[in-house]
Amino acid sequence: MPRHVGIRRIERFTVEQGREFLLALALLARNTLDFALRLLALVLFLLRAHRIGVREIQFG
Repeated sequence: MPRHVGIRRIERFTVEQGREFLLALALLARNTLDFALRLLALVLFLLRAHRIGVREIQFG
């Protein structure tokens, strides 16, 4: 079995792997942001259900 692999094939494979990694990273970031926004909406909804307004919450 020949061990000769063209440099172009390796470069193409590396670029393809890089694109897949960046896509996976972008999807992870999107899902994390989506989760955070949904959690914030749920918290604000629950606070509103207890008649606590957003202005009454002190951050920090």
